[in-house]
Amino acid sequence: MTDMNLNTTDAIEVAATEVLTTPIDKFLAGSKSLHKAFAKITAGEETLSNQRIVVQQLREDVTAALNGKGDFDEASKAFKQGNNKLDKMMDANSATLKSALIGINALRFALDDLEDDLRSMEV
Repeated sequence: MTDMNLNTTDAIEVAATEVLTTPIDKFLAGSKSLHKAFAKITAGEETLSNQRIVVQQLREDVTAALNGKGDFDEASKAFKQGNNKLDKMMDANSATLKSALIGINALRFALDDLEDDLRSMEV
């Protein structure tokens, strides 16, 4: 950036790129992202647990309808909808878990880069 004016857009973009590529900044950004993923996973687990309870109740409603205590078509339709919702929620949670695992690996690489930088500063 020796011959660029700091007020130009190019200089700002270059400075921003330089800041985001330092090992500590990569590590901090990755940590923040991973923290959000874990919060989402934790919330998702509670929601999944609640939906499993709903599906269990719907399954009991289908069983009751088979024994003549209710409308079987209505109960089976509600069960199918509840179970499909549970499947979608499980798929979303699984994708978030996979993303978190990828984030953990990225953090390992960022830590290695950070360690390399620190070791290069040793006297």
